[in-house]
Amino acid sequence: MEKYKTLDKDLKKIRRKWEYDLYEENLESQKRIDKFYSEEDISENDMICRKYQLKSYLNRRNILFFPIIITIIFGLLVNLVFNKISSIPNFIEMFQKLQSIPITAENMYELLGLYIVLIILFILIVLVFVGVFFIPFPPLYFLVEFGDNKMNQKEYELKLLEKKLAEKINRNKNGEKYVHTVKKKPIKFLIIILILIIVAIIVGIVGKVTFCIVLALIAIGIVIGYLVCKLDNDK
Repeated sequence: MEKYKTLDKDLKKIRRKWEYDLYEENLESQKRIDKFYSEEDISENDMICRKYQLKSYLNRRNILFFPIIITIIFGLLVNLVFNKISSIPNFIEMFQKLQSIPITAENMYELLGLYIVLIILFILIVLVFVGVFFIPFPPLYFLVEFGDNKMNQKEYELKLLEKKLAEKINRNKNGEKYVHTVKKKPIKFLIIILILIIVAIIVGIVGKVTFCIVLALIAIGIVIGYLVCKLDNDK
């Protein structure tokens, strides 16, 4: 999977160009992906791992990412609005008080002005509270549009990858022998780590070592186990 890091870096550079041309970005992205899969010698295992990685990204973005963001933003806004409602003047009570004042020739224009000011104030407050709920839409729209560029790259690569994997699977199903190239020894790695963790815990109990030192010993054990397996695989 190391080779894919170079591809991801190149695709990120294409997305972050200052000259924002959507067609050019899609063109450059597809050319880079095509070049990668035509020139690089990628194992079948790495390709299928990449396929699951791309599918996972697209599913997370569509099913979890944006719904969660929208829920959090609107949840905060609703709480903010309802918390501020208690500090808003009671317009019904103010209207009732105005209606209780007898209208005379001297105060008629003054009362009319108070009614107009109260109505305008009420309309402004309603507009402010309604506007608060629409504030997130511009940044969310920009976020969705900005994320679409990456999504288009992932979708194109996934289609190309599925096509190549289907071709390889058909060849292997029709008689071409598949050569297993993956060298994994997870059991050996886990046994080494487990032994070192047990030793660290025993040392901690017998020697009355602090919890922090025990965690440090466990971390050292994990690193040693990884290095042992790594050296063994490189042979």
